[in-house]
Amino acid sequence: MMRHSGQIALMGATLGIAASAVVAAPSHGATIALTGIVPTRCEAQFSKAPEVVTPRRIDLGLLSRSCNDGAGYRIILHTPGSLKGAVFYLGSRRVPLSPSGVTVVVDSNRDEKVTEAAAIALDTPLAPGSFASRVETVPKGTIY
Repeated sequence: MMRHSGQIALMGATLGIAASAVVAAPSHGATIALTGIVPTRCEAQFSKAPEVVTPRRIDLGLLSRSCNDGAGYRIILHTPGSLKGAVFYLGSRRVPLSPSGVTVVVDSNRDEKVTEAAAIALDTPLAPGSFASRVETVPKGTIY
């Protein structure tokens, strides 16, 4: 039994010497450089279909948007051009809708991932079934 314990102690001492030799090895200051291309991915979507809550308010749920373009991106909301005086609300921001039906509602200069409440307030009551929308993301930088 004693002989076996002595062998274990000798192995431990040998490993300790080997480990200290590795730690003391000099560094040569090597550098590795990696380059690559990551595909550009920009997305935006509402969490639910538009819901006319009152004749003057449309709830769009949550707008989730993400874009990995370091130069930023734009979110364009397409709505009927007949929504004169309507305002798009995204979180605490207020964006008047364009009479043309095409409105930039987000103009970011960085990559990001955000989810915020979205709604449209109308100046004039909306006729039932007369609202349709589409959201589009447009990266600002080079698209890969």
